[in-house]
Amino acid sequence: ELYFVPLKKLYLYCVEHQIEDIELLELEDIEGFRQSMDGKVGTKTLIYMQIVDNIRKYLFLNATKTNWQANVWYMERFHFKGDRMNPAEPVTAIHFYLVKDQANRKLLKDYMKYCIGIGSRAINTIRSEYYNIYQFLVYCDSKQLQVTTITSKDFDKYVAAVDQPDIQAATFNQKIVDVNRFFQFLVTKQHIRKIPFLFSYYLKEETPIHHERFVPGETQRKLLEHLKYFPEHLRLMYLHLWCTGLRVNEVCTLKGNAYIWEGSDAWIRVHQYKMKSDKVIPIPRHLYNLMKDYIQRNAIGADEFV
Repeated sequence: ELYFVPLKKLYLYCVEHQIEDIELLELEDIEGFRQSMDGKVGTKTLIYMQIVDNIRKYLFLNATKTNWQANVWYMERFHFKGDRMNPAEPVTAIHFYLVKDQANRKLLKDYMKYCIGIGSRAINTIRSEYYNIYQFLVYCDSKQLQVTTITSKDFDKYVAAVDQPDIQAATFNQKIVDVNRFFQFLVTKQHIRKIPFLFSYYLKEETPIHHERFVPGETQRKLLEHLKYFPEHLRLMYLHLWCTGLRVNEVCTLKGNAYIWEGSDAWIRVHQYKMKSDKVIPIPRHLYNLMKDYIQRNAIGADEFV
C-alpha cells in the first residue's frame, strides 16, 4: 500500500503521459498524478503520493554518479564533513522544478552544483542564497525573462517588486547580494559578458535594532513549577536554556563529552556551527551532576548526541 501499489500507479501514469524520467518530473506532472487518483482510491491519495518523493530520493541516492540534472537533489547523498551541515537544522533537499524557464533552471543548477560540490560554505547558508535566487528566477518566469538577456531596466523593476514596506533593510540587501553572486558566476562561466546592474546602487543603509528579548520572572517561575510534568530529556533541555542562555540548536547538538569538571567548577563545551568554533562556558554544579547521571544511565558515548 505504501510502495508497490502507488509505484504501479505512478508507472502507468508516466507511460500514459510519455514521461521518460521520474527525476525530471515537473510540478504539473506531480499534480496530474494526484488528480488521476482523486476519487478513485478512497482516502489513500496522500499515502500514495508519497511514492513520488520516495522513488525520486531512491534514484538520486543510489545512482552510480550524481545526477546533477535531477529536479530534486537530496543532500543525504553528499555526506558533508566538518561544519557544513548543522545536524540540529539539516537541509534535506533542494528543489528546482518551481523555476519554469528551462534555461534559467539549468543555470541555477549549475550554480548550486558549484556551491555544493566545490565551495566550502555551510549548506544552510547555501540554502538561504538559493531561496533568494529562486525567488528572483520565479519573478523572471512571471515576466518571461531569461537571466542571460536581462537589462538594467528589468532589474529595476524586480527591485521595485521586492522592495515592500514590511521588508527590513538587511533582508532586502541580502536578496540583492545573493542575486549579484549568481550573476558573478554567470560572468565567470561566460554565460554573460558583464553584470547588467551595479548591485551597490540598490543597497540600503542598515540601522541596527536592539530587540528586547526576555522572559518575565513570573513566567519563569511558572515554567519551573510545572517542569516536573515533562519528560526527563525535555526538563534537562529547558534547564540548559534557562541556566546558560544557549541557543536551541546548540542544546540539540550537545555531545556526551561536552561536560567538564575542572578544579571546583563545572563547564560545558558547545560547538557553534554558525561560527565554526567551540566555546566553553560555566554551568551550575547541579546541572553538571544531573547531566552526568543522565549520560551514565542512558549509556551515551562521548561522541554521541545527548
